[in-house]
Amino acid sequence: MMMFLMADYIMDNYGRKYSAVLRMVTISLAVTFIPWASDLFSPCVVAILSGIGNGLGSGINVVLGSDFAPSNERVEFLGVWRL
Repeated sequence: MMMFLMADYIMDNYGRKYSAVLRMVTISLAVTFIPWASDLFSPCVVAILSGIGNGLGSGINVVLGSDFAPSNERVEFLGVWRL
């Protein structure tokens, strides 16, 4: 929840594509570092990095769902999109 404002700021000022790419890169880095997380400290760093990436992309799913929704069936589409 601490990253919601940062995610909205990035999405408003830099665009949806930049926000989605930043989220994917951050989470991909976290997943890449999992094999080297062997002591107590490093899994915590990986979890924090993954959480930051997840927080940065917090609203992108709803925004993309609204963009892809057909204009004549928007309510039904968004209802299925959120399942």
